[in-house]
Amino acid sequence: MARSLFIQLARFGDLMQTAPLVSAAVNASPPEEVHLLVDSSLESTAGMIKGVAGIHIFDRSAFSKELAVNDLHHAYQRVFELAMILQALKFDKVINITHTPESAWLAKLSGAKKVSGLTGERGKTFSEGNWSRLFRATLSRRDLGSFHLVDLHMKLAGLGSPLRSESWLKVPNAPIPDLTTDSPLLTIQLGANNPLRMWQIASFAEVAKQITEALPNLRLVLVGSKAEQPLAAEFEQVYGKSVNNLVGRTNLNELAGVISRSSLLLSGDTGTIHLAAALNIPTVGVYLGMARADDTAPYRAGSIIFEPKRDCYPCPENNRCGHLACHSDIPPTAVAEAAFKLISSGSTSPVDEESFRSRIVDFDDDDCLNYRDESASLSLSHRQLMRKFWLNEFSPLSATSSTRTRNHSNRELGEPAEAALAASRRFELALIGGNQVAKAREILMRNLKDIEIIANQSDDSGLLAHLFQLELENLPADPRLIAGKIKSSLESLNRRVMDFPSRQNLPLRAAV
Repeated sequence: MARSLFIQLARFGDLMQTAPLVSAAVNASPPEEVHLLVDSSLESTAGMIKGVAGIHIFDRSAFSKELAVNDLHHAYQRVFELAMILQALKFDKVINITHTPESAWLAKLSGAKKVSGLTGERGKTFSEGNWSRLFRATLSRRDLGSFHLVDLHMKLAGLGSPLRSESWLKVPNAPIPDLTTDSPLLTIQLGANNPLRMWQIASFAEVAKQITEALPNLRLVLVGSKAEQPLAAEFEQVYGKSVNNLVGRTNLNELAGVISRSSLLLSGDTGTIHLAAALNIPTVGVYLGMARADDTAPYRAGSIIFEPKRDCYPCPENNRCGHLACHSDIPPTAVAEAAFKLISSGSTSPVDEESFRSRIVDFDDDDCLNYRDESASLSLSHRQLMRKFWLNEFSPLSATSSTRTRNHSNRELGEPAEAALAASRRFELALIGGNQVAKAREILMRNLKDIEIIANQSDDSGLLAHLFQLELENLPADPRLIAGKIKSSLESLNRRVMDFPSRQNLPLRAAV
């Protein structure tokens, strides 16, 4: 049995979105023995994920503090001791889905035969594998992404689909403090990790009023962190009825116990909504600010997402408006109606109105997260078309293989593609001209940095240029091999240029 290590050192919500990957791995044919490397704060939570054979801990906070005070001895010792534990387990492969320098070096030091994702060598980090490079290439232009985060990581790990329609977590059988009722629960999380993502308290309260009036047997429960207790106090004042206020009173395992007993969770884009999806609990998500459902919708069929339809939504990560106008675009009555139907009948329909839309999570023929959506969106069609392109490009044995589109030429792709070609030619000319390899590499890397700037300012063509740059991050140490690497990357770029889908004449609905 192959032994695999998933490195997930990010936050609670990211760990919950790792659960479907574990499910896919342990139920693969043949099955894999799965281990997790997680931050020390999430050790007990990682233990809830079904099928995990081993949990390994890295204290990111302590490591960062040691580096901050230049305590290199203890920082090195911490990494060395963990590396010895990982190497002793002789992993067949490591899948790094954290995408940080520290995780890259831990992936390299694990001694695994194969590493997918960010890794390190010769004093630098780089992405190993096409899917990892695609993830990084779309970080600065998330609107050009074609896959939900879980699906992209699933491709990166070389996995099929997880088991659907069941919980991926083991829920601790322990009493929940201050919750003794046996009634079905309507659970609400009011807060989020940024005010731009948080819906108005009055809107949450109005939804709660309408649902509990229609379904009086429901018990209303509030959950969240201690920092969100003022939000809960405001909600109780506006709501004016009895509430089970558990905000700041549960640990993550107890929170899982509450969610597992819920008929529905209403939340923004939070770790809790991903916990509910992993527990196979129905959810209604109100996505605002920089929250992008295309990337981080709850990974469960039937989940409902409400979004504003303003041109400025979602907020760019580095250019946030802060005016919160979109928070008034989603009417509580529409959310309450969808939640009521989901609780009472298990399903509802998508809605497309002037100021907002709702979408219902589903999975397409490629087993990737998609939506049932009433809006005829050009961006949605383009996203679906691009997903087909990348699946065909990176997974040639996939059932998704389709005819090439060949819509673009080098001229149509414009400056980024031309700059990428020019940069590689300058490198070759530098070598022909007798420059030392180190000097030639310097010339190439300087030009690639220029490409990155162009790519970040451009549309789809910039994505190709950025991918070309990432493919050349880890040039071979042997000068004799560098020209071959450049040539193969150039051939890949030229092929993608010719096959790349165009937005021109794109139908409002692309075939999925």
